[in-house]
Amino acid sequence: MNAVIHRGPNNYQYVTDYPTPVAKKGEILLKVHTCGFCGTDYKIFTNGHRVVKPPRITGHEIMGSISAIGSGTKTDLKVGDRVVVVTTVGCTICEYCQAGRANMCYQVTKEGHSIGYYTDGGFAEYCLIPLEAVLQKVLIKIPSHVTDIEAAVCEPLSCVINGQDKLNISPRDTVVIIGCGPIGNLHALLAQSKGVRKIIMLDLLESKIHLSRKVLPNAVFINSSKTDPKSKIFKLTKGNGTSVVIVAAPDTAAQQLSVEVAAILGRVSFFAGLPKGTDGGYIPTNLVHYNELEIYGSYASNRSQFIEALKLISNRRINLKGLITHTLLLKDISKAIKLFQAGKTLKTVIRIS
Repeated sequence: MNAVIHRGPNNYQYVTDYPTPVAKKGEILLKVHTCGFCGTDYKIFTNGHRVVKPPRITGHEIMGSISAIGSGTKTDLKVGDRVVVVTTVGCTICEYCQAGRANMCYQVTKEGHSIGYYTDGGFAEYCLIPLEAVLQKVLIKIPSHVTDIEAAVCEPLSCVINGQDKLNISPRDTVVIIGCGPIGNLHALLAQSKGVRKIIMLDLLESKIHLSRKVLPNAVFINSSKTDPKSKIFKLTKGNGTSVVIVAAPDTAAQQLSVEVAAILGRVSFFAGLPKGTDGGYIPTNLVHYNELEIYGSYASNRSQFIEALKLISNRRINLKGLITHTLLLKDISKAIKLFQAGKTLKTVIRIS
């Protein structure tokens, strides 16, 4: 089968003769149709990842159809069903798994027990879903009117839902989002679906702002490399600051700014993780104390959030027009890496078959 093999930092190979896996008892073989390319994929290909042990087929924003079901496999799905893949595979017995939060399972957070990390993922023609994942019902059937390309956005949208679940966003809120990448835009689209009062988007790159304007024509945009974002935000909010701030950029200065521009009783999401070895930087904790700010982290997503993401896409409450800027073939994975590095894309989806 065709596949892209990650062999280490800046060392990957497109091959046409990789062995096609076979579904054994309890397993399901997926024919991959599309797989999204995200910032984590870029990081894996260029710098490696602490839990990805080369050689590995990566890719975790997976959509496909069921090609084969191993004998004795317990599932309600059948060959030909179109599905998305919940990538996190928990232990099922810890307190987090029992609470439906497999994304917080030690097996996931510390050992990387997610499809495309500890086992081969979606940058290949076929992807084998192991027994433990099948038992956790990681395959979710897709409505017929949702396209293969749209379905590939289900995984990142589910992560965004996880981040916003803690923020209790309502129509009364003004939301600042730091980072105009695909995740920042998805956060804005989700907040927009909740009827928020105003969305303010920040980025350092004019190229990303230009792309984001097509997705969010009613948002206010600030180029932080040309305008002081702090003073601009306070001006836009009549000196009050903003009720919700989402940091969708892996940057310590962005985290500091988020606390500085948050209003009294504001909610802040540190959605983007910092690169390995990065100092956490300075956080003005007195503002947290006196303004009674709430600061949340966010990591991955769980099955229920995948289902919600699929419903939002299916019901057209999230308009993906403009967000998916590029669709590429698997053999052109190097172009996806270059586009991401140059900031010339929002969401890139790899079409496998």
